Amino acid sequence: IVEHGGSIITLAGDEIVAVWPTTDMGSPEAAVLWAARAAMVIQEKVSQLAPVGGYPIRLRAGIGFGPAWLLDIGRERGRRVFVPVGPAIYEMGYAQKAVAASETGVSVTVRSLLGTHARTEAASGRPAVCRLTTVDPIPGLPPASARSHRQVSPELAARYVPDAVLERMLSGHGKFQPEFAPITAMFVTFRTER
Repeated sequence: IVEHGGSIITLAGDEIVAVWPTTDMGSPEAAVLWAARAAMVIQEKVSQLAPVGGYPIRLRAGIGFGPAWLLDIGRERGRRVFVPVGPAIYEMGYAQKAVAASETGVSVTVRSLLGTHARTEAASGRPAVCRLTTVDPIPGLPPASARSHRQVSPELAARYVPDAVLERMLSGHGKFQPEFAPITAMFVTFRTER
């Protein structure tokens, strides 16, 4: 995700929510193209993983586009708890639920923004979702603004991050900053299935 200009904004159990801010990526089209390319690379890498307990590892991903923000829902053990909300998050979740394991769903808005750089098929049962089948390679790297992240002090971050991330930061692994960045959204669920 980070190699493709995205930022992971939350980990929830076996799910990841990542964003590609259009301001960092240069345009809505660039943001969805980098997110779609990341989804395809992740799908390929996961398909090469060895089965766990005889079950292949598969994931479903969804990509949505639009405004989003982090809703502050209060404190848990002295830490702030944020939940991503907004039209992009809704589209992302809807697209992810419309496809099968090992597939990536995209909203019609994302499909339109991808233009001729991707191929899709209709997702069964959900007219507002397409199944992403291929994405053209993207030459070069994401824009520099999407690859650079501000450094955050551990004292400030301690109020906002999960214990596991905080422990890593405090143990001397201070380069753990890609998780703290200001949106095309991608929703990934890891499941094991026979």
